[in-house]
Amino acid sequence: EAFLKMRSGYAQLGLGSLTGIDLPGEVNGETGGFADGKLLDLSIGQYDTYTTLQLAQFVSTIANGGNRIQPHVVKEIREPSEDGVQLGSVVKEMTPIILNTVDNSRAEIEQVRKGMQRVYFGDKGTARGAFANAPFTGGGKTGTAQASEFDADLWQTLKTVNLTHVGFAPYDNPEIAYALVIPDASLESSYKTNFSTAIAKELVDKYFDIKKKNKETTEIDSTSTSLIKPAFTNAKIDEEENE
Repeated sequence: EAFLKMRSGYAQLGLGSLTGIDLPGEVNGETGGFADGKLLDLSIGQYDTYTTLQLAQFVSTIANGGNRIQPHVVKEIREPSEDGVQLGSVVKEMTPIILNTVDNSRAEIEQVRKGMQRVYFGDKGTARGAFANAPFTGGGKTGTAQASEFDADLWQTLKTVNLTHVGFAPYDNPEIAYALVIPDASLESSYKTNFSTAIAKELVDKYFDIKKKNKETTEIDSTSTSLIKPAFTNAKIDEEENE
């Protein structure tokens, strides 16, 4: 009963339930079962496994105050361009769909958000080394999950570590939620550093850098027709042929 209750609460946040993304073939994580002594493992994020997309939906739900939003790959569908310069008119725009709202109160969710903020900016935050001096606000959570991998060459199971990082930014009015998973990051008995945090910081830096450049070079006018953006590069990609 305790396992079912805990998993039901996690599912409200997107952990252990399909996200509803508009792509075929989405798979769920794996449920560990009801083994004796594993309830505490489940409570700290081990035993059951989740996809990276589920982790992103989970942190997005916390960031926005408790609404689990269906993720979309497609933002809008347009008619073909008539001149190759201006985008065609919008046929359909994908609006946010709320799959469910968590049972927790806003005060409880905000307490979790504050804890995630301290992970980045608190005196003992586990991601403070990367985020403490960031020019933006936000919150996140680092993770280190013990796992195992079977080595066919050695014919034995080796202990390993999965490194994870989830977060959102800015804190007061979140624009992005992100999740990283580095499976089998280390075969050492104790990991040296959670380098998923450094990767997360670079990704968030790049987001705000692109946002700043777009603001400087693009004049937003809702009455004008959007233009087709040029390709990043005209260089051809050389693909190696397997003979």
